[in-house]
Amino acid sequence: MEAYNLHLRNAAYHCGGLMAVYAAIQRTAMPDVNTGIVERYYASAIQMPALVIGQLSSRSNHHLEKIENGWLADKYREKLQEISVALGTSIPATLNLEQQSYFALGYYQMGAKLKSGEKQKRRRRQRKDRRGRRIRGGVSYGNSEPI
Repeated sequence: MEAYNLHLRNAAYHCGGLMAVYAAIQRTAMPDVNTGIVERYYASAIQMPALVIGQLSSRSNHHLEKIENGWLADKYREKLQEISVALGTSIPATLNLEQQSYFALGYYQMGAKLKSGEKQKRRRRQRKDRRGRRIRGGVSYGNSEPI
């Protein structure tokens, strides 16, 4: 799978990437929400991103404040900044069908990138034994028996 490309000069693509990050922020801040950002705004955002991106940005500030892990909230802010720099100074008012395809591509590629980061964190957490000790090479330090 191709990775998200911050160097691609395509505003629609980066608008899709922003949408994926906004959705991840909401899922982290409010995991039990009934109707998420994607269900509520994706159809509008893929057609008229200039109307939706500002709304998502203001909502995400509220969601970022709810994230208890400050480090994670900062990582999301960094991701938003990176994509915003790649986007440039102009958000398209409307997208034609080809541009909508780029929006979807950016959305799904950024979503995959964010999920792979979550999987890596989960694997690191799973590599701790029941006592919270770090495991290296199948051996829990503080315990001489292999796991």
